[in-house]
Amino acid sequence: MKLDNINLEPGIIYETIVTTLNPTNQPNAAAIGMHRVDDKLKLRLFEGSNTYNNLKTNNTFGINILEKRQYAIAVQAALKGWGNDEPEFELSEYEHHDSIPFLRSSKCWIVGKIDNTSLQDLTDEYGTTQIMEVVTEVQDLILHERIDTPLTRNDDLPLLEAAVLATRYKVAEGETRQRIKAQIDDILSDIDNEIELMDLLTRFLNKW
Repeated sequence: MKLDNINLEPGIIYETIVTTLNPTNQPNAAAIGMHRVDDKLKLRLFEGSNTYNNLKTNNTFGINILEKRQYAIAVQAALKGWGNDEPEFELSEYEHHDSIPFLRSSKCWIVGKIDNTSLQDLTDEYGTTQIMEVVTEVQDLILHERIDTPLTRNDDLPLLEAAVLATRYKVAEGETRQRIKAQIDDILSDIDNEIELMDLLTRFLNKW
């Protein structure tokens, strides 16, 4: 299987960058958790996001696989572009393959094609949110460089954890929102570097 070439193991949530085209034909990038099921991939998209809307009209898209050390790219993709026209990445950072935008910095590009979708209510400690689960076929896989440690949600990366929490903060309400903010503040209190990414996270939180 193509997926065996990049060390993607079943049962692990990998933090990937999903790239799509907006209606204006401009690239869009989003940090999306993904896991492998046999020879297919599953992703969960929040209702109303740009990626969610783009995939409702185009069933082919890009999945960018990152190394663990590239976590800053995932943080940027998670936090930029919400609520304004600010691009997640500059146009020069993309390259097109089969008319699909991909990040030049990604070690591996996967051309995904939607096999089926289902709308679900995701209920966790932060409340209930509607998501679209996407089952994806692997149409093509372009490996630019060997990937020894793909980026996962299990990695001990506080800023990435805070960025994922921030995306939930955006849609949360009331006490749940306050609890998420307290968790983020607690994470940031233990970080004394990564000033640029911390500033990006602070600006994201201040929007909402």
